[in-house]
Amino acid sequence: MCSGQVITANSPNAAGQGHRSRATFRPLRDICLRLAKKHLSLNKHLWVKTGDASKVALGKFANRYAAFLDGLFCRQFFGQINVLVIKNIMTRLSTFILTIFGLAILTTSCDRPVCKNTNPIFDKYSPDAKEYKDELAKQLATIDRSKLTYWMDTYQENNDAKLINVHIQGDGLCAKIVLTLNGSDKGIEGIVKNKGMGYRGAELEDLKFDIKQDSTSTEFVFQEISGIVD
Repeated sequence: MCSGQVITANSPNAAGQGHRSRATFRPLRDICLRLAKKHLSLNKHLWVKTGDASKVALGKFANRYAAFLDGLFCRQFFGQINVLVIKNIMTRLSTFILTIFGLAILTTSCDRPVCKNTNPIFDKYSPDAKEYKDELAKQLATIDRSKLTYWMDTYQENNDAKLINVHIQGDGLCAKIVLTLNGSDKGIEGIVKNKGMGYRGAELEDLKFDIKQDSTSTEFVFQEISGIVD
């Protein structure tokens, strides 16, 4: 049946008069399950930003979806549709639905501790403004940086410059820092490769950066992180 022949209730391959045996259905059932597992495995990379609960939910969805395919395609239309056509339909639907489901999970940000900014300069200017950067550099010089935590926000490219926008908070500070990627992306290779997609809300552990400042500009240059907590 894998050669693509059409099997109907009136076909010589049908068992009895119009009766389809369990053995006849078994290959199609196996196709359903294999495809569901295949496309689920292809979407494992989307779990970079999901927790255990999300993985369980996605697994349950895949199992139910496999059962849906088994019932809808492998049983109802078995006698009317070519086996290869069924397989093609299931492949397309599996890829589309499981990918969309996985992406929906990934668009949900991870839990970042709530903080409230009390600095009027941070309220008045945007994080990429010189006034904002000057004030942030001033604050960083007076606080204990070991108490700070960093949370990924967005990735952007301006001309040839690569930047990441990061929430920086702790020890009374609640702000955003724009980090320039100037030759080093140690620990954030995945963020750069995927242009930040799927990493929003992830904690950047042990973030290190340099501050380059003169009378005309202030720049925060990314150095490295030790890991990403999703």
